[in-house]
Amino acid sequence: MEVFQAAEETINDIRVLVNKLVQNVSASNIVITADHGFMYQRDALTKSQKTPKHIDDAVLAKRRFMITDEPVEVEGTLTYAMDDVREQEKDLFVTVPKGISRFAVQGAGANFVHGGVMLQEIVVPVITFKNDRSRSSANKARRVDVKLTTPTRKITNTITYLTFLQTAKIEDKKLPLLLKLYFVDENGQRVSNENIIIAESVSSQPGDRTYREKFVFKSMTYDKRKTYYLVLEDEDEKTDGFYERYPFHIDIAFAGE
Repeated sequence: MEVFQAAEETINDIRVLVNKLVQNVSASNIVITADHGFMYQRDALTKSQKTPKHIDDAVLAKRRFMITDEPVEVEGTLTYAMDDVREQEKDLFVTVPKGISRFAVQGAGANFVHGGVMLQEIVVPVITFKNDRSRSSANKARRVDVKLTTPTRKITNTITYLTFLQTAKIEDKKLPLLLKLYFVDENGQRVSNENIIIAESVSSQPGDRTYREKFVFKSMTYDKRKTYYLVLEDEDEKTDGFYERYPFHIDIAFAGE
C-alpha cells in the first residue's frame, strides 16, 4: 500500500540530490537512470487477470514469464524463442502474459510484480541533466535587499525616524541598491519629504548596514482611519511598480485640534 508514496519520495530524493550536487560540488552533467520498472495494482486481482498455469514441466515459472523447452500455446499469452536473446545449448522458449495478466503461481505478492515485456520492464529510462551555469538564476548577480526594521506602523509626530537594514553585504554577485523613500496617501499624493538610501555597505556587521532616516510630514489634516504608505522606490528600475510599500496609519494632532 506504500508503493505510490515510496515512488514519490524517491523522485523527491533524486531532485534534492541533484540540487546538492549542483550547488555543493558544481556538478554540471548528471545522468539519472534505473534498472527497470515494475507493475503494481492496488485493487484485488480478478480471475480474468490471472492466467492459469497449464505447464507443469516449465524450466522456470514466475508471475510474469515462463521458460519452457518447447513452444506452448496458452490463451492470453505470447511465446518467443530465446535464441535471439542468448546463446544456449538447447532451444528455450519464453512465454509472457498479455497486458497486466499474471501467471497464477503459489505465494503472495501478485499485486506488485517484475518481469514480462511491458514497456516499463524492458526499456531502461535515462534522464540527462545539464546545469547551464550561464542561465542559472543562482549564478546571476543581484542587488542587495533593504527592509524596514522599525516595528511600529503608526506615525504620531510630524518628525519621525525610521530604521532600515541592508540584509547582506556587497560582495561577489551582490550589487548596491539605490532607493528613494517617501510617504503617500491612498491617492498616491506625497505627504512627506524624500530620503535616499544607497545600500552599498561591505561590512559583515548588521549594525554597519543600518540606515536611520528622518521623515518630515506636511502640515495638513490626516485621517487616522485611512491608510498611508511608505514607498521604497528603486531608482534603477523605472517601472510603474515599487520596490516595496509598507502600510501606515497617521495620527498627528496639530495645535488647535
